[in-house]
Amino acid sequence: MRLSGTSMASPNLTNLAAKLFALDSSLTPERVNDLIKQGATASSDGRRHLIDPKHFVELLQQKAVAQSLN
Repeated sequence: MRLSGTSMASPNLTNLAAKLFALDSSLTPERVNDLIKQGATASSDGRRHLIDPKHFVELLQQKAVAQSLN
């Protein structure tokens, strides 16, 4: 059975946000929201935004490295 829509998006985004907070407890809700927006990729038809948790972890690590260099 294929599932989609907000009923599936909400728990998946909540799980992603929890993982990001677990990786960096100094994150604010606003920062997590920004990371999620920056890391989402548009589907081929542009109608949906897809999440890949590994991509978000990489994005978070890149941001941490950039901040440590400043």
